[in-house]
Amino acid sequence: MIKRLGVLLVLLAAAFPAQALAQNASTAGALELYPTYEAIGLRLAYLGDVNANGTAHIEWRIAGSTSWQTGVTMTRITNSRWAGSMLWLTKDTPYEARVVIDDPDGAATSAIGSARTRIEPPSTPSGRTWWVASNGNNANAGTAAAPLLTIASAMSKVQPGEEIRVMPGVYYEALTTAKSGTASLPIHLTADTQGVILEGADPALMHRTDWRDDGGGIFSIAYATTANRLVCADSLMRLYKESSLANLQSNAQGLGQGFAIEGGRLYVKLEGGLNPNGHTLYIARYNVGITLGSSYWHVSGFEIRHFGMAGNGSGVQILGSNNWIADNFITTLGGRHVFIRAGSTDNLIDHNHAFDPRIGTWPWSATKAHEEENPCISNRGGRGNVIRNNLVEGGFDGLDANDGQTSEDTGADADYYGNTVTGCGDDGIETDTVSGINLRFWGNWFSGNYSCFSLGPIIQGPEYILYNTFVDYKRNGF
Repeated sequence: MIKRLGVLLVLLAAAFPAQALAQNASTAGALELYPTYEAIGLRLAYLGDVNANGTAHIEWRIAGSTSWQTGVTMTRITNSRWAGSMLWLTKDTPYEARVVIDDPDGAATSAIGSARTRIEPPSTPSGRTWWVASNGNNANAGTAAAPLLTIASAMSKVQPGEEIRVMPGVYYEALTTAKSGTASLPIHLTADTQGVILEGADPALMHRTDWRDDGGGIFSIAYATTANRLVCADSLMRLYKESSLANLQSNAQGLGQGFAIEGGRLYVKLEGGLNPNGHTLYIARYNVGITLGSSYWHVSGFEIRHFGMAGNGSGVQILGSNNWIADNFITTLGGRHVFIRAGSTDNLIDHNHAFDPRIGTWPWSATKAHEEENPCISNRGGRGNVIRNNLVEGGFDGLDANDGQTSEDTGADADYYGNTVTGCGDDGIETDTVSGINLRFWGNWFSGNYSCFSLGPIIQGPEYILYNTFVDYKRNGF
């Protein structure tokens, strides 16, 4: 019986050699290209290669050139696909890509596609300017001579291609966009000069003189909110949030300062046992400074500070796509400084200063236990987001790409370059639990962080980490 079965198998193999070979031979399918400013991500579907002994690599050229340059070896990912990137390209330039599959079980097969790298977004408005001033009036015409009072009022009037220009002053607002610009006509929200502050703290609580002395350096006021994540005394005395009054009293995290909310009161312990009467207390009353639920906005030049009441607190929260956040000083947040949310694609986060230095000075055990375990610039969005040339000082993590365990497009085809990240309480950058397809990091500087780069697990990849500098870390580089 065994001999007859062996003969039968041989006969079957002889009868169907082409089918067996075809299953192992590779055939190129659809090729997809996803461009950013200086890179293009590729994904190529294929058929066959059941025995997985094939390889693939990228060849590329500027459109119109006659010769191909050899690029990277590609990575096999799920659902019978190859993935890889073309790196260090020129902006606003057409490219052709050819993926070549080499398979011992069949002749080489290839696929060709083309894409143009992205152009820098328009930085100059083409339409009228709506002026806002802290001594304006929302009944005014919105001119420089007759400005509006609130940024929100200007946001309700502005049209694609126009600009909202905000004069120096403190604006106690939480802003949400209601309309989008276009690729050629973005909407510009611009600070006219330095000193334009979007303030998230409650002005009614800043200069209270009725703090009750509860002993042991702890003072309190009546306070109805239970979810607040941010209390800061004066300019930089950020207070650690303790889970209970008892923990605050006992210095549970070894800090000798902090705050707790319990029994309808807010309890604070300032460094050195200072009495908060006579000091400025910044206590958040808004969760998010600017929510960009729309697309094609350019936000630049603002100081955004003291937001964060609950989960997803942030200075700038992005839900739309193709937004440009540039040259802002975003400081002391109960959450993320810039938060790119799920599904938000092709945003540019450029030349911002995220500043929250006190968290990095706390003991690591306290930092890790803190409920604000958030990065400063967080990419939980979709494909094509670019985070470049930012300065991050302090915070829990500096940068991240994360939460991609259920979507292979989360944080994918994204670039991080030219960033400086210092003094973080945990990781300079974290790409944990992300699919990681064509996620690229180059030319970044990490200094004085607890760890520099945390990556694990990377579910698919390829993730490119090239020419970065790690110095003065406390635990490890990777």
